[in-house]
Amino acid sequence: RKLQRQYSTGGDAILNTSVNRIADAFVAIVNAEGPISINTAKQRVVEAWATRKGKRISDYLDIAIAYAKRNGYLVVKGNFLWPLGMDILPLRIHKNGHDIRAILEIPPEEIELAIRECIKGAVGITFDDLIRETCRLFGLSATTENNLQVSKIIRTLELNDVLVSRNDKLTKGKGF
Repeated sequence: RKLQRQYSTGGDAILNTSVNRIADAFVAIVNAEGPISINTAKQRVVEAWATRKGKRISDYLDIAIAYAKRNGYLVVKGNFLWPLGMDILPLRIHKNGHDIRAILEIPPEEIELAIRECIKGAVGITFDDLIRETCRLFGLSATTENNLQVSKIIRTLELNDVLVSRNDKLTKGKGF
């Protein structure tokens, strides 16, 4: 989602904009795209002010996010901003012609949903195949970084008995 280009642009303009107005920009982005990584949301805001994200601006944006969180306008979970009251997380599967999100731009909860979706109809699937299938849902290749992120979540699901490994195949566990 693109925010409307601001009348006053540049680094000084964003630093002279009230924190609550910047917080409103974050809320608009989060409500349209959330959950969204903090980094991506910040990028959307600086693009609206036609500037770059240096340390001072990034720190000011952090203040605006903290303001929005403190006032109950959005929720911060790890490195992601969530819409207030989001109870059902969408599984945003990649569609051809749309931008591909990097694995670090996808909330762990959404990766877990993708893993669950991949395992739902499977009688059993190998660990490596589950990683590849999960990555593919997001339009990603099974690179080392992508594999690492997905495998961490699979391991957590195994520890919580959501997934069980039998004969080198993963299946639904009691917690599924």
